[in-house]
Amino acid sequence: MFVIPEVVVLKLMTKSFESVVEGIAASLAPVIIQKTWERIKKKKTRSYVEIKSVRKFWKIYRNRRSFRIGEPELREGMLITLKGTLSKYAPMIIGDPIKKRELHKEYRKKLSERKVDDMNTVDPKLSLTSGNTVWRIKMGDFVYLGLYQGIVRNSIPVFVKKEYYESIEGIFFKNDNPYCVDVVLTGFLGELPTEVVNKVGLVEKGSVYGLFVGDKGTKIEYLDEADYLDGDIWIALKDGKREHMVCRFLDLGDIDDFEDELEKLKKDVLSANPNSQIILQFDQVNRPIQVKQTIEIEDCWKKFWKF
Repeated sequence: MFVIPEVVVLKLMTKSFESVVEGIAASLAPVIIQKTWERIKKKKTRSYVEIKSVRKFWKIYRNRRSFRIGEPELREGMLITLKGTLSKYAPMIIGDPIKKRELHKEYRKKLSERKVDDMNTVDPKLSLTSGNTVWRIKMGDFVYLGLYQGIVRNSIPVFVKKEYYESIEGIFFKNDNPYCVDVVLTGFLGELPTEVVNKVGLVEKGSVYGLFVGDKGTKIEYLDEADYLDGDIWIALKDGKREHMVCRFLDLGDIDDFEDELEKLKKDVLSANPNSQIILQFDQVNRPIQVKQTIEIEDCWKKFWKF
């Protein structure tokens, strides 16, 4: 069983949610994703494998150091075909879902040892470590999506070239849910840079992968309306130094549930302390609350990277 080092949990607890999210956003700067894309495209030889599900993908990933007969070897640049629920709302935390679960368990354990007075300062990170929070952010020439199976924690990050995405976006409007749809996706396996792994992976060391779509051989094909997808939408607030997150847990695959919970989320925020500031909202393309945030994604890129 994978064990989360105590130092990882304690380090996360000492940081503000604001600083953690700034790091995550900065690590997804378009320049980093573009470099990965360019490296993948230079691969001259490619293998192809069809994997049954997102869960199976991570199982192969988990077993990569102890080769098993009959299982494919994951290598950057290979073409992989998977079935899953594709969503415009991408995972905030990437990597092995088992490791995410262990991080959340250890974080909750450490949290229980602290005084109740401290709850508001760590509540946003409690939601974050669950691995079930989603977000939608603009990313230059790429569209950041998530491929899921059943729950947001069980996900693979997907980076789609904008030109290709615009050519297939109509699949999201074949049914009544414009945010999620079941698909068959074929993409290049790309190893995310250390900068991304250290921030967005949180618990990962070594190779962590995403799927890249938009070049010859890659494609996204409509399969059916979205299956059940358990996830969290959220808005993070702060009042002075105190941070907290307003969350709604819902079925992202059900548009009625999504819209109902989104309205409740907005009401919860509007009824919060009037002195509260919004740190960040899960949807940066169509913000639920139209106010200035303390974090702007583009500012994070400028702060941490030179263009």
